[in-house]
Amino acid sequence: MICKSLQTVFKPTAAALFAPLLVFLALCCGTPPASAKECVVVDTDAHLDDYRAIATIARSKTIVAIVVTEGIARTAPGKAAMEWFLGRSRLNIPVLQGASPDPKRDYRPPQDLLKWRATAESLNGIFPGSPATTDTGFNVAATLRPHLAECTELTLLVIGPWTSFMQYVSEVLPKTERIIAQGRPYPDELGGVPEGFNCKYDENSCHAAFDVLVGRQLRAGRRLRTTWVDIPGTLDACGKAEPGIDGNTGQRQFFFSPTEAWANELRQAGGMASLIGEMLEKDLTAWQKTSLWDDLAALYIVRPQMFGVRGGHLEPCISAESVRKQLTHLMSLQ
Repeated sequence: MICKSLQTVFKPTAAALFAPLLVFLALCCGTPPASAKECVVVDTDAHLDDYRAIATIARSKTIVAIVVTEGIARTAPGKAAMEWFLGRSRLNIPVLQGASPDPKRDYRPPQDLLKWRATAESLNGIFPGSPATTDTGFNVAATLRPHLAECTELTLLVIGPWTSFMQYVSEVLPKTERIIAQGRPYPDELGGVPEGFNCKYDENSCHAAFDVLVGRQLRAGRRLRTTWVDIPGTLDACGKAEPGIDGNTGQRQFFFSPTEAWANELRQAGGMASLIGEMLEKDLTAWQKTSLWDDLAALYIVRPQMFGVRGGHLEPCISAESVRKQLTHLMSLQ
């Protein structure tokens, strides 16, 4: 890290003046590859907040692939909707059909899952849909591999179940610098039981992914642990943002959520923000009592200084209104 910082500082300055130091650094530290490329892979179940997350980082980070894992959306309809969304946004990002969990697993779906799924697969009513295709028979690792060829430093954003991850994990770990996930880490928090839709939808993969990331060694013995990001569950860690749960009643408070005013602001902001605003305004009822879950995980990638530690995860240290303003700015970049 010291070598990398010194090389960064001195290389752009007067070459003749610092030539001896640069030679010394090259001999001691090695010369960084000229083709070093920082990449992002997004693993998503393609719900409405996932699209906002992708729009948050799409113009400031190099997304080399988006993997659509079954969760809120199914893989084939989710892939079709994601490709349409990116096409409307004039982004040429490969969308890969990811994995589905074992249909015979012990799982009781939420009562509203089919409604959420219809909303996600239609982009809240603005996407006309696509012909039905099958959700099975895809080798996720093989389809992802060529998109990682030029990447030397990889960020993996997991905003869906861990089903696909367990298929491509051996492909991504050697290049992975960090994994960012939405939620709170199982089993480090909340009594050691899976919490949140992404883990509950495929608990076997969730447990397996946690075991892999705790036990796997990377790059000179460095352990890779997932950074988890969530909305504040109580008064936030920094004392500056609203709580997400009423401390007296235990009821959720939807400060960190989309609002009608924000949808209108996005609609007029330009860039990908306008399409996100169109999506939200199409049916206001579809996202009532939802939160900026995946939005915050994506925001952390580009604005980490705005977050503080709470137990085993991170929470925003700024108000919900400030979060929405940051998201609007990032989504509207051209």
